[in-house]
Formats: sequence, C-alpha cells, structure tokens
Amino acid sequence: MGGYGFLKSTVFVTLYGVGEKIVLIQKQGGGKYLMRIEELVIKPIKPKPPMTLPQARIHGLKQGVERSRQQLKQEQERQRQQRENERKQKQLRQR
Repeated sequence: MGGYGFLKSTVFVTLYGVGEKIVLIQKQGGGKYLMRIEELVIKPIKPKPPMTLPQARIHGLKQGVERSRQQLKQEQERQRQQRENERKQKQLRQR
C-alpha cells in the first residue's frame, strides 16, 4: 500500500482561522489539530422543511412528556434531600 492512509470520519468540530491555507480545528471532546483546508470536506446543512400540524402536535406532546419527566426527577431529588436533612436534624437532637 502506498500513499497516505487517511481516516475518514464524521466529527463535529469548531474551526478557527489561522492562515490562508491552514485552520485550527478543535474537536468537541478536546484535542486540537492543524489541517490544510484541502483536507477538509465541508458539507452544507440542509434546512428541515416546516412541520405539518399533526407533526407539530406530536412534537409538542413529546416535549411535554420530557418536561414532565424532568420535573418528576427534580421533585424526587428535592424530597430525598428533605428526608436526608430531617434525618440529620433528628440525629443532632438525639445527641
């Protein structure tokens, strides 16, 4: 096998300008790299078409379910903290 062995993968990165033909790339998880602009393949993001009314209703319902789940978790955590604090107070009074 001759030539360069290039790894092709899709990575979401932040591009910072460095020079005319070289850019600094920072991956989401960390690492910074310098790359030649010719090595980059930039694909445009296609806009999503607007949702139909039934799709929008389903989307809204799903978001409501997720909000309810988050509120439930927060309330459970709040009650757990409250019970823990009450236990500590009770132990302090017994001493």
